[in-house]
Amino acid sequence: MILPIPFIKNVGKLIFKELYFIKIEYIKNLKDVVGVFKIIVFNP
Repeated sequence: MILPIPFIKNVGKLIFKELYFIKIEYIKNLKDVVGVFKIIVFNP
């Protein structure tokens, strides 16, 4: 089975978008974790 090139490109774009949004969510979560960590460490 040979996939047409435009189809492959579209799938690539979709995957890239998904990864991009996952990355953004991950970074947001990371900031939250750092915030909580700071509170725990600096407020005994």
